[in-house]
Amino acid sequence: MYGVLHQQFLIFFQVVLPPELTVDLFPNFMEKGEDKSYKSTSILGLIYDEVTKFEDRDDVPVSEIVKLSCFAEEAPRELLEEWKMLYNEYRQDMQISLQNEADKNAAADEVIEKYKRIFYGQTRNYYSSETGDVYTNRKKEVSPVIEAVDFHTTKKKKEHLFLEARALYQVVYDYAESQRRKASSIKEQQSSIRLCGFAWRVAGTALCALCISSRAEKPMLCSESAFKEMFGRT
Repeated sequence: MYGVLHQQFLIFFQVVLPPELTVDLFPNFMEKGEDKSYKSTSILGLIYDEVTKFEDRDDVPVSEIVKLSCFAEEAPRELLEEWKMLYNEYRQDMQISLQNEADKNAAADEVIEKYKRIFYGQTRNYYSSETGDVYTNRKKEVSPVIEAVDFHTTKKKKEHLFLEARALYQVVYDYAESQRRKASSIKEQQSSIRLCGFAWRVAGTALCALCISSRAEKPMLCSESAFKEMFGRT
C-alpha cells in the first residue's frame, strides 16, 4: 500500500523511477483492470469487495436515503423554496433532453451545465425572514455566456454559496426519499437513489468544501490529472 502511494506521489511531481522501483500490480479497489490488479486484504480492499457484491443485484431493498450530518442544518426557507422550483424545472428539462435521439448524453450534459450556471452564477441580494440577514443569491435572468460554471470561478461569497449548496442538497435528497417511499418495487427503490446525483453533479465541489469546513479539517490538495492517474478515471 505504501509503495503504491509513494509511486503516485512521484507521478504527481513527475519523477521518473528506474524500472526496478516501479509497481506492476495495484490493489483491486483502484480498478486498474484484472491484469494489473491483486486482491487487497486492507480495509479499503475489504470495503471494495463488499460494495461490488451488491453492484449488480436488483434484490437489495433501500431502507432509507439519509443525508450526511455535515449538511443537516436546515437551509433558509427562501432558498429551499427556490431550489424546489428549480429542481422541478430541471426534471422537466431532463425529460425533454432525453428525447433527443441524436445525442442524449450531450443534451443531458447541457442541462446540467445550465443548472451549474444558475448555482455558481450571477447574484442578487435577498432578505431572510428566518434569520434577519441579507444573503446573496442568483439573479432571475441567467446568461449562459457570462455565468460562472464552477466553484473556482464563481463570484459568490463562500458563506452564501454554502447556504445555497445545503438548500440544493436538502431539496434533492428529500425528493429522492419521497420517491423511495412511494416505490412499489425494490428496483424502483434503487432508482430513487440515482436522483441524488443531481446535487453532486451541479454542486459537488461546493458540497465537499462545505463538508470539510464544517469539520474544521485541512483539505489534501491534488491536481485533476494526478487524481485520474491514481484512480484510473477519465
